[in-house]
Amino acid sequence: MAVRESLIPAEGEKPHAKDYRSLDEAMGKDFRALRPKVGLSGSARLMQNASYLGHARYSEPSSSMERREYRLDFPGTCNRRYAIRILPKRFCFDQSDVAFGFEDYLILADVRCD
Repeated sequence: MAVRESLIPAEGEKPHAKDYRSLDEAMGKDFRALRPKVGLSGSARLMQNASYLGHARYSEPSSSMERREYRLDFPGTCNRRYAIRILPKRFCFDQSDVAFGFEDYLILADVRCD
């Protein structure tokens, strides 16, 4: 999950593709850990291993060809926009490698406090 934080545009216009972090940043290229599974990837804040809604930790997820539903509880700052890219991944059986999904999820949150 790669996050870009910015001011909310004055007109509140919808974001463009460039407002979201890149796929490379979401994949964790050049990842620098600040704490386990949280850090920086390029200029993005990256949180690794977010689970989809309904997936219990340490359980085997059911196979699905459908897109998953995600819910984020994210600490926001007043009058800031958060553009979030989630890129699903799978681990190989022995946890030695990661394969990323073909589709990503884009989530936008404007935190207004006026």
